[in-house]
Amino acid sequence: MQVLTTDEAALQQLTDPLVRDLGWACFSQAMLVSAESDDSGLLGSDLESLFLLTPQRLQALQSLDQTPRELHDFLTAKTGRRRLGIYFEHLIEFFLSNDPGMDLLVRNLPVRDENRTLGEFDFIYRDHSSGGQVIHLEIALKFYMGLADSMQPQPDRRWLGPGSQDALEDKIDKMLTQQSKLASSPYGHKALQNNGTPLPQVQRVVIAGELFVPSETVSPPTQCLPRHHRGDWIRLAVLPDHIRDWQKTTLLSKSDWLAPLADGFLSKHGTSKQTLQQHIAEHFKQSQFPVMIEGIDELGKPLPRTFVVPPSWPGNSAR
Repeated sequence: MQVLTTDEAALQQLTDPLVRDLGWACFSQAMLVSAESDDSGLLGSDLESLFLLTPQRLQALQSLDQTPRELHDFLTAKTGRRRLGIYFEHLIEFFLSNDPGMDLLVRNLPVRDENRTLGEFDFIYRDHSSGGQVIHLEIALKFYMGLADSMQPQPDRRWLGPGSQDALEDKIDKMLTQQSKLASSPYGHKALQNNGTPLPQVQRVVIAGELFVPSETVSPPTQCLPRHHRGDWIRLAVLPDHIRDWQKTTLLSKSDWLAPLADGFLSKHGTSKQTLQQHIAEHFKQSQFPVMIEGIDELGKPLPRTFVVPPSWPGNSAR
C-alpha cells in the first residue's frame, strides 16, 4: 500500500465506517483534479483532493465520529445507496450541506434542449474560503485496471473498470470536454437561469478512486496525479502465490471499496488465506465479476489492495 498522506493517516483513526467514508470521499488523495476559471482558463492548484482538510474540518469529523447519527440518518433517507458512485455523491452532498464554509446551491440539476437531456450539473456551491466564488463541481469515483502491452489493449483504452466496459480514458475525456463545459453552453446557461442559480466562476473536475496494475508496468493517463492511489490486479491462478506472505485478509464487498479498512480491523476480524481462497472460489462459481481483497502482513502492515480477476477477464466479466 502506498504511503498515506498526513490527512489520510488522520482519517484512518475514525472508527465509524460511514464517517471514515465521508472523510476519505472529501479529503483523500484524488486520481485527477482539474480546475478552470472563466476569467483565466486552467487554474494551477496544490489541492489534490476534493476539499482541504482544515483543523476545523478534522475536528468536525472527529465529533461526528463520536455521535454519527446525523450522517447515518441522512444516508438512510437516500435512495440508491447500494450503488457506490451514488453513495459517494451522497457523502459529498452531506459535506457541502453541513460545512460552514460552503453553501450548496445545486445538486443534480438537469440540462435539456427541446427534446432530450444533455447532462446535469453534479454540484454547484459557493465557497466562502475563496471569496465567495461560485463553483461547478463534477465528480466520479472509479476503479480501473491497467492492461499491459502483452494483452494487446486498444491504445486509447488501456485502463478498464472491473466490468471491462468502462475505460478511464473515455471517462476523463467526457468529464473534461463535456460535463465541465455545461455552464458555458446555451442550454446549461438557461437551466441555471431558470433555477435562479448564479453562473459559476470556476469549473472543477475530480475523479477519486484507485488504479490497479498488473505485474508488468502500465503508465496511467498523463492527466492523472502522480500520487494517485495504486493497488495490484492478478488472475485467479496466481492468487496463492500473491498472498503467500499475507497474515490476515478479507474479501471486500463493493460498499467497502471507497476507504481502506480501519487500522487494526484485519488483525481482529480478518480471515485466513485458506478461507479467503474458498470464498473467492465460491464467488467465481456464480459470477465472473472481479473481486477486491485487502490484507496485512505478519507485522500488521497494510498490503496493496488487489483485484482478483477470472481467466476470461476482460472478455467476460458479467456480475
